[in-house]
Amino acid sequence: MTPEFLRSRHSVRRFSSRPIEPATANAVKAAITMVNTHEAGMHFELITDDSTPFEGFKASYGMFHGVRNYICAVADISFPDAQERAGYFAEQIVMKCVELGLGTCFVGGTYDQSRVKTVLRVDRRILFIIALGYAEEKQQTFLSGLAMKMAHRHDRQPEDFFVATEAMDFAEACRRLPWLENGLKGLASAPSALNKQPVRIRPARDAEGNLTVAASAEGGEKTLVDLGIGKYNFGQAADGEWDWGNGGLFYKT
Repeated sequence: MTPEFLRSRHSVRRFSSRPIEPATANAVKAAITMVNTHEAGMHFELITDDSTPFEGFKASYGMFHGVRNYICAVADISFPDAQERAGYFAEQIVMKCVELGLGTCFVGGTYDQSRVKTVLRVDRRILFIIALGYAEEKQQTFLSGLAMKMAHRHDRQPEDFFVATEAMDFAEACRRLPWLENGLKGLASAPSALNKQPVRIRPARDAEGNLTVAASAEGGEKTLVDLGIGKYNFGQAADGEWDWGNGGLFYKT
């Protein structure tokens, strides 16, 4: 997956009333089923024609308009790295939605969780939801526009996500790891459930002493979803796989 395609995804906060076509909804459900079937502890669910989690100013602070469909991200938190894995596979599903022409937005807190139409079992927890549908072409409201500006206020470049060491600066790391810059471009375009983009990449060594990078996110449990989202984008753009966990290593395919 190219950095350009990853960059084509952008957060949509205003949605049209156009319903999601059955074939498109089935394709999203197929992507969700693939994750739910193969990834222990993951349970994603597409919910259509339900606006209740976003109804009222208190729930969404006026940032969202016309949300009628969403994906509920539920995880069994007794499984290791549940939050991170939820973020990773949610972004995988989101990129499938982008491929299908849908707009999306990760929503970490500005919705009414008590109104989400899903049944929770013991040890399962709603971690976040993903608003989706067709983007409205009308002008943004002041609050939704402000939210967009805040999310992109730093206009971060790929190198801003790299933490240099005394032994290795950004230029040297890119020279020795030709795939690094593409990975960082992917990471720079990653959405954030918290609108903070907390993931950082550092030079590291694997068990055999080979040079690679590690990914981490500071801020405790709340940032682990973003860690998973960022790892997905980096891995797709750089063509490789990650160890799970804060500080996990990257392995080039």
